[in-house]
Amino acid sequence: VLCRINESLFASGGDDKQIIIWDYKSKSKYKQIQTKHMNYINGLARIKDNMFASCGVEDVTIIYENYEPVITLDTKCEKYALNKLTYLEGVGLAVPLIDHSIKIYPPPFDS
Repeated sequence: VLCRINESLFASGGDDKQIIIWDYKSKSKYKQIQTKHMNYINGLARIKDNMFASCGVEDVTIIYENYEPVITLDTKCEKYALNKLTYLEGVGLAVPLIDHSIKIYPPPFDS
């Protein structure tokens, strides 16, 4: 899965449970983040510049700021919701859940 982080960086995540930050101008790896996801990462969403979220299959959702985890939400993200994690401006982070519902976490992303 992919998402834009800022003007020059994007993030990728997958079955290795890592997030790689890429510089798309130089086409090189900028940073590698070892996550606390127990399963593969199936969703990434940009919240604002240098702030994004990741969700793992039937796992937690983690919010990162400046590439560091700052909030962990106990969510159980839906297995088939590949890259459906979405930030809705003015509303919050929409997380697809294992029961096929959606939970909205309004800023500051309290559970």
